[in-house]
Amino acid sequence: MDDLPIELLTHICSFACTDGGATARALSLACWQLHQAVRPVRFFSVALVPNHNSLAENAAQVLASIEAERVLVGSPDAGAKVRHLFITTVSRQRQPTGHDTAGPVFTLLRAVARDLISLAVIGFPYDGLESFNNVIFPALRELTTYGLMTNRYLLGGRRDADGCALYPALERFHGYDEVLSHFEDMDKDAPRLTHLRFSEVSSLDWHWFSCGTRSLMYRTLPMRGFTAGDAPAVFPYVRYVAIQPIPPPDQEDPSWRSELSHHFQYVRGMWNLLSWADPTGPLISILPPDESLGVESASERRVRLAKEDWLSRLQGGDGCWAGMREYSRGARERDLPEYLFPPELLAHLR
Repeated sequence: MDDLPIELLTHICSFACTDGGATARALSLACWQLHQAVRPVRFFSVALVPNHNSLAENAAQVLASIEAERVLVGSPDAGAKVRHLFITTVSRQRQPTGHDTAGPVFTLLRAVARDLISLAVIGFPYDGLESFNNVIFPALRELTTYGLMTNRYLLGGRRDADGCALYPALERFHGYDEVLSHFEDMDKDAPRLTHLRFSEVSSLDWHWFSCGTRSLMYRTLPMRGFTAGDAPAVFPYVRYVAIQPIPPPDQEDPSWRSELSHHFQYVRGMWNLLSWADPTGPLISILPPDESLGVESASERRVRLAKEDWLSRLQGGDGCWAGMREYSRGARERDLPEYLFPPELLAHLR
C-alpha cells in the first residue's frame, strides 16, 4: 500500500464508502495514509439516523465536519461532497422529542443540495417549509419520501422564486403512503422522470392516482380510447410505473370481514382499471403487498426497507426497482392474481 499513489488509493476507497458512512469513518481513523486517501470520498454516502444523539445533533455534527473539510482545502466548492443522503427520525434507540428541531437538518440539506445524486427522507415529522423554499437539487437523480411533512416540504407547496424546476435531473421517484396528494405539480418540478413507484397505496391514495382527468393516471399513462388532447402526458419520459397496495386487513381486527370486502373492491378496481392503459405506453407493475412485519413495527420495517433499497442503488443494485417486469399487468389478464388476493381470503367473501 505504501507504494501506491494517493489517487489510486482514493479510487479504491470510493468503492468501500457506500454504506452510509461507517466504512469511511473507520478508514479515516486507521492510519495517516488512509486518512488522506479517504478524505475526498469520506462523505460520499451519509445515513442520518438517531442513536444516542438526536437527529438534529447528528446533522449538526456532519455539517460541521463538512465545513471544516472545506476550510482545510481552502475552497467552499472543493473538498467534501455528499452524493447520497439517507435521513430518518425513526429509531429503536431514540424517538423524536420536543428537543429535536428541524433547523440543522434543513441547513445540512441546503448545504449539500447541489451535489446530491440520491436522497431518501423517511418519517420526518417537523415543519420547516418556509426555511426550505428555493432550494434546488440540480444533480439529484433518485428521490424517496415518506411522511406528511416530508412530502409537504419536498413535493408540495415549495417553489423556486424564478420558476425553475426543483429537480431538473430527477429520473426515479419512490413514495410511500399518502404521497399522491402532494404529487400533482411534480411535472413542473421534475420534468424528466422515467421511473415512478408508489408503495403502500391505500384506497384513499388510489383515488388521487385514478379518479378524474387531473389524476396522475390520466395525465401520465397513455389510455386506450383517449386522444392525446384528452390526456396529455405530463411526464413524457416515464417508462416504468410500479404500484404496491397495502396488505389485506388483519384477521385479529373485529371488523376485518367488512374491511376485507372493501380491500377486495379496491384491489380489484386497481387491477381492472389499469387494463385501460395503452400497452405501447409505460410498463405498469402491481407489486405484491409487503406483509413481512415480524417483530418490527410498520415504521421500523419501512425504514429498514427504504435503507436497504437506498444502499442497493448506490452500490449498483436494483433496489426497489427489482421485479417490475415479473408483476407487470397484461392486457388480457382479467382475473385478479393470487399474489394480490389469495383464494383463502376470497372464501371469506362468499
